[in-house]
Amino acid sequence: MRIRLLAAAVLMFGATLVAPGTAQARDLQIESVANGPISRQEMLLRSASWIRDKVPYSQDNGSPHVNEFGSYRRDCSGFLSMAWHLSSSLSTATLPSVMRQITYDDLQPGDALLRRSGGVNHVGLFVGWYDTARTRPKVREEYDFGHIAEERIWTNSYFKTFTPYRYNKVVGATTSPGSSIGQDVTGRLMRFEATADGAVELTEQTGPATTTWQTGTIDPPGGVVPGVPIATAADSIGRAYYFARTPDNKLRTGWESTPGAGPWLSATIEPTTDHDGAETVQPVGRPAAAIDARGKLTYFVRTSDGRLLHGWQDQPGSAAWHATIIRDGAGVAVQLDGDPVVSQDVHGRIAFLARTSDGKLRYGRQAAPGTGPWVVSTLAATGIVGNPSVGLDVSGKLVYFARGTDGKLQHGWQSTPGADTWLSTVVPPTTDTDGIETVQLAGDPVVSLDNSGKLTYFVRTTDSRILHGWQDVPGSDPWHATIIRDATTNQAAPAPVDPVLYTDSAGKLVVLMQGTWLYQHAPGTGPWHLRAIAG
Repeated sequence: MRIRLLAAAVLMFGATLVAPGTAQARDLQIESVANGPISRQEMLLRSASWIRDKVPYSQDNGSPHVNEFGSYRRDCSGFLSMAWHLSSSLSTATLPSVMRQITYDDLQPGDALLRRSGGVNHVGLFVGWYDTARTRPKVREEYDFGHIAEERIWTNSYFKTFTPYRYNKVVGATTSPGSSIGQDVTGRLMRFEATADGAVELTEQTGPATTTWQTGTIDPPGGVVPGVPIATAADSIGRAYYFARTPDNKLRTGWESTPGAGPWLSATIEPTTDHDGAETVQPVGRPAAAIDARGKLTYFVRTSDGRLLHGWQDQPGSAAWHATIIRDGAGVAVQLDGDPVVSQDVHGRIAFLARTSDGKLRYGRQAAPGTGPWVVSTLAATGIVGNPSVGLDVSGKLVYFARGTDGKLQHGWQSTPGADTWLSTVVPPTTDTDGIETVQLAGDPVVSLDNSGKLTYFVRTTDSRILHGWQDVPGSDPWHATIIRDATTNQAAPAPVDPVLYTDSAGKLVVLMQGTWLYQHAPGTGPWHLRAIAG
C-alpha cells in the first residue's frame, strides 16, 4: 500500500512538549491512584525508577525501597507491585488475584511473567522483545540476592518456564474503541476533532489530570472530511496517532514526531488492498484504530459498498501500510451497515463489532494474535440501531453496549473470556439513584471500566441529557443508573452530541462533549463537575 508524506512541522501550541525520560519522573508526577487503572507508559516509567536507583534485592519487609512512587519490598513481587501501583507489596502467591493469564503472543509492555514451579517463585515485568522472532523477552526484575533492579534479556528456554499475565486494570490493553480521545505518554488526555473547514484540531490537557485544556490546529484546513469522528491510538513506542477520512476518499493519518511531543507529521494512506488481490476502495463513515499484539497499528473503515477495509503497518512504527478486505471463513466479504468498533480480546486478538442492515451485530476476530484469517459470525441480538461500543470487563470478556430500536440499551458479553459465543440482555434505561425515571435513548453509548473495575456506560437521551450506568460490583449485575448532574448547580449536564469517554491519569472518568466536559469528584465516584473546555 502506498503512503504519501504530506506535512511536517505544524502548529505546536504554547510551551514545548517533551517526552518523559526517567530523570523527569519526579517533575512529571504522572501518577495513577493505588489499585486503580494505570497505563502501560506509567508502568514502564515507574519500573525504570528502581533501575535508576540501583535498588538491591531484599525480602526484608522492614527495609523497603522508598522513592517518588511509594514504599515497596525490594524483591521481585514488590518490584511488580510498585510498577503496577498496587497499594502494598503482594507476593508471587497473591499477585494472581489482581491479574489474568494471557498467551505468549499477546505479551505487551507492562505485562508480567510468573513462575511458581520447580522450587522457583519469581515474577518479572515484560518490556519488549529482543529479537524479531519474538523468542527472547526483555524483562525488568528484582532477580535475586546480590543483584540490583535491572533489565535483562532472557533465553527462550528460561522464558518458556514462565506464564504470562496481565494486570486487570491496565489502561491501554485496548484502545478507546472507535473513539477520538486518548492519553499521551505524559498522562494528558487528548481529543482529535475534524473542524467545519476540514482541519484536524487537537484539544489536550495542559498536564496530567488537570482541569485546564489547550487547543490548536495540527493539520491545516481541507485535509479531512468536516465533522466525521477521528480515531486515535498509540503506537508501540507511545506516539499518538490519528486516523481520518479525506475529501478525496482516502485516509489521513497523523502522528507525534516523538512520544508526547510534536511537531506533528501527517500522511495520506491510499485505500488500495495488497493482500488477497489489489483493489482501490472508497472509505465512508468513521474509522476505528487499535494496536495489535505484535505492536503494529491497525485501522478499520467501512467502504461505500458496505465492506470492511482493514489496514496494518508493515512493522511496528513503520510508514508503510498493507490492507485487505475482511472475509468470513467461506471467503465472502463481510457486509456492514454501521461503522466498526475494535478492541483486543483477552488473547490479544483484534476483534471488531459492527451493525448489519437487518439490525444485528457482526462480530469478527483474528485467528491468532496479530494475524488473520478472520473468524466471523453474526450475534443473536436484534433491533440494534446506531453504532455499538466495545470493551473488556474485569474477567477478560469482551462486552458491548448498543442502542435498540425501542430506545433501550442492549448489553452483550462473551460467554467466557475469548469465546466466540455471546450472551445478551436489555438494560432498562431507568434511574435508581437520585430519583426514579425511565428515559429514551437517542445516541450511541460509550463504555469503560471505572477505578474499582466496574463496567460503566454513558449514553445521550432524547432530551439531550446523559444517562450513566454502572455495575453493582465488578463483573456482575445488577445495574444502577442516574442522570448526570453538575455538582455546583444540580442541573442535568446538557449533551447536544454523543459523549466520548476516557479515564484520566488520576483514575477519574472523564466525559467530553461539544465545548464542555465532565469529570468525577474522585476516582470511581461522583458527584460530577461540569466545566467548559478552556485554558
